[in-house]
Amino acid sequence: GRRCTARRFSNTTTASRPKPPVLLKDYAPVPFAIEQLYLTFTIGSDLTRVLSEMRVAKQPASSADLELDGTPHMKLLAVHLDGETLDLANINQVEDRNRAEVADRKLRIPAAMLPKGSVFTLKIET
Repeated sequence: GRRCTARRFSNTTTASRPKPPVLLKDYAPVPFAIEQLYLTFTIGSDLTRVLSEMRVAKQPASSADLELDGTPHMKLLAVHLDGETLDLANINQVEDRNRAEVADRKLRIPAAMLPKGSVFTLKIET
């Protein structure tokens, strides 16, 4: 028959510390809420295209930039704000407060570029 040996592994290099509590005084509401999200997938033999359409609500007191995380496998194909197409040539790879930017797998759209209303539509094609 087969013999199984149980082994006990312990991690002696890192001490497990409890996470500090989040205090009410440290809480800040998120600057944006995604009210609706629609995803359309086009699956091909060697790649998959994704169109995400979001209805985004900006919190009334917020003046924050909109930042969205991506993955290393995503290639940004198009960005549309309330039907207006952002010129991908104008999406910087370096920080500029007046232009959208892609860096460290994040898409950042400056507050100054966002539509003036509190609710807007954002479409992203990858």
